Amino acid sequence: MSRTALAVTFKELVGESPMAYLQRWRITRAANALRSEGLSLTRAAEAVGYRSDLVFAKAFKRETGESPGRYRRGTAPSFTVRLLAAPSARRAARPSRSTAS
Repeated sequence: MSRTALAVTFKELVGESPMAYLQRWRITRAANALRSEGLSLTRAAEAVGYRSDLVFAKAFKRETGESPGRYRRGTAPSFTVRLLAAPSARRAARPSRSTAS
């Protein structure tokens, strides 16, 4: 099976591309490590395959709407259920970003 055929079939079955799924899964695992295991930002990033804290923090915030530090301290609501939900449900649940005029 070609990569293209795999990606198309995966998206039909799962509802999102393989890379989007992998990104969501990595952030979900990191969120668990941050809050449940109390790992530092650096250790959580390394545990899910990021080499850079900055890149990890940006990906975490892009996916969740919260910084990893705020999430680890417990001041952010848990988003794990939203991350594991179907892609269309996650888009609907994602907070809207206000634009300054």
